[in-house]
Amino acid sequence: MRFYFAVVVVFVLSRKGFLTLAACAIALMANAQMVVNVDSNAASLAQSLAGAGVTVSNATLNCTGHATGTFSAIPATLPIGEGVVLTTGRALDVLPSSVTANWVNWPMGADPDLNALDSFSFPGNFDACALEFDIEVSGDSIAFDYVFGSMEYNEWAASQYNDIFAFFISGPGITGLQNMALVPGTTDLVRVGTVNCDSNSQYYICNTATDPLNLYLVPCAPGLCPADSFPWLLQYDGYTTVLTAKAAVQPCQTYHLKLAIQDNSDAFLDAGVFIRKASINSNAAIITAEVEFTDEVFGEATAVEGCIDGRFKIELADPSASATTVDFIVGGTATQGADYEPIPTSVTFA
Repeated sequence: MRFYFAVVVVFVLSRKGFLTLAACAIALMANAQMVVNVDSNAASLAQSLAGAGVTVSNATLNCTGHATGTFSAIPATLPIGEGVVLTTGRALDVLPSSVTANWVNWPMGADPDLNALDSFSFPGNFDACALEFDIEVSGDSIAFDYVFGSMEYNEWAASQYNDIFAFFISGPGITGLQNMALVPGTTDLVRVGTVNCDSNSQYYICNTATDPLNLYLVPCAPGLCPADSFPWLLQYDGYTTVLTAKAAVQPCQTYHLKLAIQDNSDAFLDAGVFIRKASINSNAAIITAEVEFTDEVFGEATAVEGCIDGRFKIELADPSASATTVDFIVGGTATQGADYEPIPTSVTFA
């Protein structure tokens, strides 16, 4: 970690009329393990998440200008490499040794959709941040990778201060809002209380020594937490392994995504979620024509009856573990069986 300081001299007129001198040090951080750029442009953030078989549009961002950004990291720090980060505090505070990650309180209220997932909110929920956009999908499913981290680990894992986030999807074939961010194999939300040293620990990375307050501490088994020494990998006291959010969709339809996070029960001890760049993928079928002749006028791959053969190659961008059937329509003015050999209307990948 390197710190670069700029000294700002401020003259202050005190209540007694004396002129006093104050010096403020502004730190600009550069970390060899991770780089974070603050970015509040909804369109660019959403577009950077789009992968194969997905088209993004109509992006909006309901956060403060400091809460979101892009990141790049070495695998030892964050195994998803690069992408978008949404926080309840400042995007820069995900860097190790941040001095404000515990106490940032923005004038942002709660998100109603997140509140609907968790009714416990004493004395209230705060600092909501939501990135929303539409996606047109080419395949029959959607999936993307993410990591969730929080300063609430580990001492508040069993308390009401259980910061919450969700990846909502809505659209054709989906009733209401469906949360895609779940503990693998369960219907549980991914949050401090469900992924920690004691619960679903296979998905948890401890990033702090035992907290001296020992209030609601969920103790980590020996070896799960590093020694109490610097540098920390991230500022957050704990975070998940790389998890995958996924949902079934209908090909060639448009869906709405809402990626949202907020502080629960108080505005302190910030949390954040990291989403892998270009990881929102739909298992689209890619169809290309393969011929030995290109029409000089239209610049298109062309087959000639009785002279130049042509064929279509169909590939899956993300092959499934189970058999997948891709249906397609054959059209045009030529007649199957007369002008060319009959073409089936589907192909199955084993």
